[in-house]
Amino acid sequence: MTYFGPHRIAPLLVTLDDEECETSRRVGKKRNDESSGYDHVAGFEGDGEQIHIEGAAGECAFHKGMGLVWNQSSGTFKLPDARHNIQIRTATCKAYRPPDGFGTLIVRPRDDPRDLFALVVGHMPYFAIMGWIEGERARHKDYRRTEADRPSAWFVPNRFLHKNLDDLLR
Repeated sequence: MTYFGPHRIAPLLVTLDDEECETSRRVGKKRNDESSGYDHVAGFEGDGEQIHIEGAAGECAFHKGMGLVWNQSSGTFKLPDARHNIQIRTATCKAYRPPDGFGTLIVRPRDDPRDLFALVVGHMPYFAIMGWIEGERARHKDYRRTEADRPSAWFVPNRFLHKNLDDLLR
């Protein structure tokens, strides 16, 4: 008999424990400190520290939900966040369980189209892994737009993301 293990289908809910939240805060603050003095290439002008903390927490949630070890990297900027080719994008949502279809995965021109991109939505400690897409596929003309006077990017709606999360790790 062949056992294939549990199937991870998006949305996959993940709750961080107190230690994981504290680690995410520490990593996010360190990343924010390392990026001070640099202009944000995407034109972001908000609370950088909070964005870094939520991004780190999203990475932690992704790794936890996918059964991977998070390396808690900092100073790596554009290197993949998981494995050798997975970029994790976090979108803030205050709801415990994000509404169906919530979240848009953003891919920027400087991103490597050979990478895979996963969308995590939520707010510490509650997150959901919403799906993933190949970088090249994300660069479809229908997804390209400009928002809030910031440089254009590709905004992939949640409904177009792959929902079988196990395929992301193959």
